Amino acid sequence: MMLYCVFARCTSLREVRTGLELCNGKLNHLNLIKVPARSTLSDGNKNRNSKVFETLYLRFYKKYKGIISDSRYKAAIAEKLYILDSTTISLFTAILKPAGRKRLDCKSKGGIKVHTLLKADNNMPCFVKFSAAAQHDQEFYTCINELPNHSIIAFDKAYIHYEQF
Repeated sequence: MMLYCVFARCTSLREVRTGLELCNGKLNHLNLIKVPARSTLSDGNKNRNSKVFETLYLRFYKKYKGIISDSRYKAAIAEKLYILDSTTISLFTAILKPAGRKRLDCKSKGGIKVHTLLKADNNMPCFVKFSAAAQHDQEFYTCINELPNHSIIAFDKAYIHYEQF
């Protein structure tokens, strides 16, 4: 059941149960006559040892590792590669008074943006900057001062700034 949950990307027991109900009649190979109740699924999951999932993962990995793509970088490239991205953290009135600019509908939405520059070879941030959520990502370039010669920076479209290139 939990494998179905993972493969179907379910986020609740209700979704698992509903999805399995749609498969009713095709669950014979699981020795199921009917789909268990949510409480039964919950109790089973609570009492199940995590070793079960570890064993399943290792079996699947062993069987399919030959066809899984190897996306690791070669050391020579990883030493030069930096990954740049940002994420916005919304701040609600319960936490802070709304910050940032007012929207056209007069509702305010405050937040901060976290810009992070990761070093690809160790997957660790080497530079982090906080800014207002409304600030455009292009303005983060001015904060990056020193990178080794011949560095490579991978980023998404929000950071494109042709004048700076």
